[in-house]
Amino acid sequence: MRVGLIGLGNMGYRMAERLLDEGFQLIVYNRTRERALPLAERGAEVASSPRELAYRADVIIDMVSDEAAVRNTLLSEDGAITGARPGAVVVEMSTLYPQFVRELEEAARERDIGLLDAPVLGSTTQAREGRLSIMVGGDEDVYERARPVLDALGSHRLVGPVGMGTAYKLVINAILISMVGVMAEGLALAEAMGVDPESALEVMGEHPVGKAAGYYWRRMLDDSAPVRFALRLAEKDMRYVLRTAADLVRELPIMAEVQQTFLRAKRLGLGDLDYSKVFRSLED
Repeated sequence: MRVGLIGLGNMGYRMAERLLDEGFQLIVYNRTRERALPLAERGAEVASSPRELAYRADVIIDMVSDEAAVRNTLLSEDGAITGARPGAVVVEMSTLYPQFVRELEEAARERDIGLLDAPVLGSTTQAREGRLSIMVGGDEDVYERARPVLDALGSHRLVGPVGMGTAYKLVINAILISMVGVMAEGLALAEAMGVDPESALEVMGEHPVGKAAGYYWRRMLDDSAPVRFALRLAEKDMRYVLRTAADLVRELPIMAEVQQTFLRAKRLGLGDLDYSKVFRSLED
C-alpha cells in the first residue's frame, strides 16, 4: 500500500515518521519542501504537488491547518482530488466543520474516490508513537480500505457517515478549549487577589476542579512547556464550532466568549504559543 501524506506540520511530520516506522511506502508533500528532506533520507518520496502525490498513492492523508489550506491541497487544480486515481481513498485528518467536509465528499465522489473525515485527538508524542485517537466518518467499505493506515496511527472507530468524525471532534475541542479559557480566567483572578496558585491547588485538591486546574495552571505558568496545540488553531477550531452552531440555529454564548478571548490573544501576538498561554492575554 502506497500512502501519501500532505502537510508536515507538528502533527503531520510525526505521523509521517510513524508510517515509515511501520514500513509503508510513503510519499510526502509540504509547501516548504525543505521540511520533507529528513523524511526523504529515511526513504520517503517527495512529491512536487498534492496532485502528483495523489496520483501515486492508494491512501492519501491530508493534515493541514484550516479550510483555506484544504481547498488548496484537495480542491484546487493542483490538488489531490484532481490527481487521485479512481478507487483511491482520501483521509481528511484536519479539523474542519461538517458542511465543508461533506463538500469534499461530493467532490471526491464525482471522481470515484473514497473520502473519510478522520480528525484526531492526541499530542505530537502520541502521533509519533501511533497512539492517536481517531474519529472516522464515512462509508464502512471505504473505512475498511484505509484500516491498515489508521491502525498504524492509533485507535480508531467509525462514528457515522462523512461529517460525523468532524462533528465529534468539534464537540470535544469546544469543551476542552472552553475549559482552558475558564482555567486561564481563574488563574488570572487568583493572581489579582493575591492568592498563591500552589496553595489554591492544594485547597482544591480533593475536588475534580483541582485536577484540571493543576494540569492547566502549571502549563500556563511554565514558559518552557512545549507547544502541543497552537493557540491560533484553538481559535480557528472555536470559529468552526460557532459557524456550525449558527448553521444549526443553536446559541453557544459561553463558547462565543471563549472564542473572542482566544481571538484577542491571537491579535496580541500569542498565536504560535501553546493554547494554554491564552492566560498571558489576561495578565496586567
